Amino acid sequence: MILLIFFTILIVYLFMSTRRRPNELPGPFKWPIVGNLPQIAQVNWSRVWHAVDHYAKIYGEIYGMYFGPRYVVVLSDPKVVHELMKRDEWNGRPHDHMAKIKGDGAVLGIIMTDGDLWKETRRFSLRHLRDFGYGRSNMETSVMDEVQNVVDRLDKQIGNEEQVLSFESTFGPAVLSTLWNMVASIRTELDDPDILRLQRIVKETLQRRAFGAGIFWSFQSLRHLFPQGSGFAQQIEGFNILKENMRKVITEHKKTRVPGEPRDFIDAYLEEHENNPENPYFFVNRYSSVAPIVTPHALTETVTYKGYEIPKGALVFINTWGIHRNKDHWGDPDTFRPERFLDKNGKVVTNDEWLLPFGSGKRRCPGEPLAKTSVFLMVSNLLQKFSFSTVPGEPRPSPIPVIGLNLAPLTYRAESRKRKI
Repeated sequence: MILLIFFTILIVYLFMSTRRRPNELPGPFKWPIVGNLPQIAQVNWSRVWHAVDHYAKIYGEIYGMYFGPRYVVVLSDPKVVHELMKRDEWNGRPHDHMAKIKGDGAVLGIIMTDGDLWKETRRFSLRHLRDFGYGRSNMETSVMDEVQNVVDRLDKQIGNEEQVLSFESTFGPAVLSTLWNMVASIRTELDDPDILRLQRIVKETLQRRAFGAGIFWSFQSLRHLFPQGSGFAQQIEGFNILKENMRKVITEHKKTRVPGEPRDFIDAYLEEHENNPENPYFFVNRYSSVAPIVTPHALTETVTYKGYEIPKGALVFINTWGIHRNKDHWGDPDTFRPERFLDKNGKVVTNDEWLLPFGSGKRRCPGEPLAKTSVFLMVSNLLQKFSFSTVPGEPRPSPIPVIGLNLAPLTYRAESRKRKI
């Protein structure tokens, strides 16, 4: 009798858990406990963004789905994205376990904070980085110095003959050097073993985080039961190595800095912390910069949008993958056709609302100026001096990306030669 009552209650509970709330966003059928994980697995378990975009085509510009118990709102229309990302309540962050681990128990930095802490940290960071060249004309000079290092290196590797080269670690150290010089007054060499090691650790750590993007992200307590299988143990190891390296740099700055004469961003941060020791905004932990740019938002309060009620704490995914591959807008999104970004007068189109590589609104990526400058100068200078083509007898570089919290190309080689000028 007791078992019958128990199973009856269990069945009723499981049935009720499949029902959606009144005025809830449209979305796929919600299974008990696991939510929409079965549907995600059916579409593409290893590439969750494909599943997210698949259901966007069914349920439209805004819909809701469940990653286990975690409710996620998906935005797939650029007009909706631009509208909602201007509102404070849509610009929170999910404060999950990994965000706190990176900050030694606190959620810190620009990427994972929200509210007043995020506003103050972002304002301080951008103001002082600009003091050391970020976003200014001299940043372009600094980037060009690093680009020239890459050009010189390739020139030496290629010599007077065609060479087949791998580009796995060619560009990362050059971009890092520009930013690291503003942050810590340190310029790095392209073949610096410490920088290459840190680059590898960051890449592997982010990939281990993406490994748990399905079930382990949905049920975060499982990380304690399966620390190796979930990638949790490897993430902790990676973050600890990065934090230890940062501690060494900060310790050296503390020993050598001159008060009132900041050399770089770390000096400015230390000085602010010294002058305002009780101000929680300036507690010296900068580890959240390891986090990827594409991070879910979270609602800071319950909102009503177009008649739908969306609860506080709901996560918000911007379906950038689907927006950038929308055939109605782009026509042939998988075709390399750069002229699509030129208007009828041959001018570059800079205001296409469907182009969202740096996000939108108040949390638009602060790294945009450096990224755009680095890509433009690197690509234009390399193509002026060299030509690159597929290696005869080898397949073309795969369009399938390496899965991380951002997507990166698989290792590839190219036949490289100097242009005849």
